Amino acid sequence: MTAFVELGQTLAAMGFLQLVLALAFLASYSLTLTGLPDKAAERWAIAGAWLSAAGFAAATTPWVHGVMLIVAAVGAMGLFIAAVWALNRAFGQRPDEARPHGGSDGALPLPATPPRAVPPREVAQTAY
Repeated sequence: MTAFVELGQTLAAMGFLQLVLALAFLASYSLTLTGLPDKAAERWAIAGAWLSAAGFAAATTPWVHGVMLIVAAVGAMGLFIAAVWALNRAFGQRPDEARPHGGSDGALPLPATPPRAVPPREVAQTAY
């Protein structure tokens, strides 16, 4: 058997624990890629990614297939990010293009006057 056939059998035999650990890895790894502004949260996301990846590899039989699946997941996320970047470069708005509303960050301008406050509705009194 080839390695890919064995890997497919491992995927078919995955249990609940492995699926939860894989989801935890993907979620925490994507959080580490976003560049969280809070350094403590970023450290927790990195620790969560490492721990869930190690737990996934340990829960998978044989553990080498778990490592291969984690590497494939990281590679797939990298390909997705590269595809989004390429599409943005090809069809996205360039930074040097003029903005139609005059803003520089892509946000719409605020209205000249703030909206007026709407009075709250009165609650109807009911007899019980």
